Amino acid sequence: MKQINFLNSVSAHEQHAITVWYRVTILLFCVTIVGIIIVQSYQFKKLHNIKQQKEMILKQKKYDTAVLDLHKKLISQEKELQNKHNFVKQFMAQRAQFLELLINMQKALSQGAEIKSATITPQQICVSLACASAQAAYTYKDLLAANTYLDGVRITSLQPYKDQNQTRLLAAIVGSVKPIA
Repeated sequence: MKQINFLNSVSAHEQHAITVWYRVTILLFCVTIVGIIIVQSYQFKKLHNIKQQKEMILKQKKYDTAVLDLHKKLISQEKELQNKHNFVKQFMAQRAQFLELLINMQKALSQGAEIKSATITPQQICVSLACASAQAAYTYKDLLAANTYLDGVRITSLQPYKDQNQTRLLAAIVGSVKPIA
């Protein structure tokens, strides 16, 4: 080989090897870049799909949260309505009890006896009865005591009472009302 400017020139075989190495390196570099681009595009596509799924899940979560809130609200309203229904049911049962009690009080009246006043509360009943004799007052008390809604019926006082030129007895009868089961 001939020296050019005091440099040794490269032989043809080495030049060919360098050219092949250069081309293979460029080719491998391009293949690597294309591979990286393909992998990255796949990852970007996957990332895009994941973001779309996340948005759908967030929308679904908002909807589910709204449904759960509505469900909780409906459950609380149902409990409130059930409490009101139970209150009305108890009130109606108490009303029916008092109505039956009044009917039984009317049925228990004998000839010549009349109720002057009656006070009925959920806990107690007080009846003022004008009657001809003490026996009629005790009979009325026994008939009231037979009522299933009353407990501890007793005569608290028995006094003479003048009514329209008649002398009668005024009996005060007291009893406790049984609570509704």
